[in-house]
Amino acid sequence: MKISPSIASSNLLKIGEEIERIGNSYDTLHVDIEDGNFVPNITFGFDMLDHLNEYSPKPFSIHLMVCRPEDYILKLSQYNCEYIFIHTGSTKYIRKVLQMIKKNGIKAGIALNPADTIDHLLYLVEDVDAILVMTSEPDMRNNAFEMKLLSKIESIVKKTNVEVWCDGGIGQQEMIKLEKLGVYCCVVGRSLFKQEDPTIFIEKMNIL
Repeated sequence: MKISPSIASSNLLKIGEEIERIGNSYDTLHVDIEDGNFVPNITFGFDMLDHLNEYSPKPFSIHLMVCRPEDYILKLSQYNCEYIFIHTGSTKYIRKVLQMIKKNGIKAGIALNPADTIDHLLYLVEDVDAILVMTSEPDMRNNAFEMKLLSKIESIVKKTNVEVWCDGGIGQQEMIKLEKLGVYCCVVGRSLFKQEDPTIFIEKMNIL
């Protein structure tokens, strides 16, 4: 199972050192972009992506928690983005935005909040490369992993033929459970960056 460190959980005052601390054994660097409208918080903008681009040896996986994600795609295509995830409720024309992402050579994904279901979105499966399942409420700091979502995740893995990602309150024990369900990648934040040596944590997870 792959790992994507969530840079929002790092010490942002020492961003270069934090990226150096996690080494090179992960696959993408996960970046949450929040506009203060779609969700209450405001996180990273393009200035921060410029800095991350200087330090990170890995491509980005971008989670857009914004209104009108279509306004971000062209600019994001100028960065080393491997994935862009968008929420289905953030735009009226989700298929158009997904196609826009793909036309710019980036893998397209949809993000599901804990309350969202997959059934009414199955028509989009052919348009996406990945589905990001939020395993705690997005933008709620220190929220724990919701164990009740394991059956939902299992159902999504079985019903779709795309990469399933999970994000929210994920530690080592949760990763073991998710790996058994067939999850492709875990976004890991606090449990990774709180480690004295995050590279050891990543190495342990890479041998699951």
